[in-house]
Amino acid sequence: MIMAKAKEARESNQEAVPTVGDGLKGQTSVSSAEEKPSRRHQEEQSLRIDPIEAASRLVAQLTDHADRTDVLVLTLRRGVQVALAVASALRAPLDLILVRKLCVPWDDDLAMGALATGGVRVLYEDVINDLHIPEEVIDSVTERELRKLKRRERAYRGGRPAPDVSDHTVILVNDGLTNGSTTRAAAMALRRQQPKEIIVAVPFADTRTCDEFREEVDRIVSATTMESSAVSERLGGPARRTLQFMRALRRLRKGSH
Repeated sequence: MIMAKAKEARESNQEAVPTVGDGLKGQTSVSSAEEKPSRRHQEEQSLRIDPIEAASRLVAQLTDHADRTDVLVLTLRRGVQVALAVASALRAPLDLILVRKLCVPWDDDLAMGALATGGVRVLYEDVINDLHIPEEVIDSVTERELRKLKRRERAYRGGRPAPDVSDHTVILVNDGLTNGSTTRAAAMALRRQQPKEIIVAVPFADTRTCDEFREEVDRIVSATTMESSAVSERLGGPARRTLQFMRALRRLRKGSH
């Protein structure tokens, strides 16, 4: 159980997990005798942020949420390491929210949307329209991924119900914010349950995606923000391809007007 792990981390691994008021003022410093890191070195380091360091930076921006009974940390599967440290530092309960990507049937690397707990679906209209993907194909992929989502929920929760987020401040953690599909699907699923506030907390985020996403959540907290090219370099693979595809489509549409 994730909440039990958070409690165990607080009690048995205090040095490994940042705590409020302790370890948030910067545990790494450069002495005057050391050579100042180059810009390239700093950029490379920003792309390899450690989960504990990322959590420390995030908690530094969330100190007003520590020890509050109305705060709940929810994490997507890839954000568990960061979320565990954030929940431990804020002394808040931690649970999981599941999301499945909806990939183009003939290309498993290209996403056309995402599906979250509760059947909430987010679609990339740019991808769908450009590739002329029929509605029946989208529905077929959705049904298949929904079955997988339900199996994972049973496996992870063991019959436990999802946490009640109504009247709570939800801190939604992921491993990063690129095109925002999985995080957006999770946020939309949560919004239906009428939480008091939704805060997205990520180690790094694409600046343009943040701008597009701010109207859908109450606040975005990021340890590092960077341009889409740097985020793509950080994630690589499928995330890079989907991000580049969508950015290219937007540039083409702007040029056609």
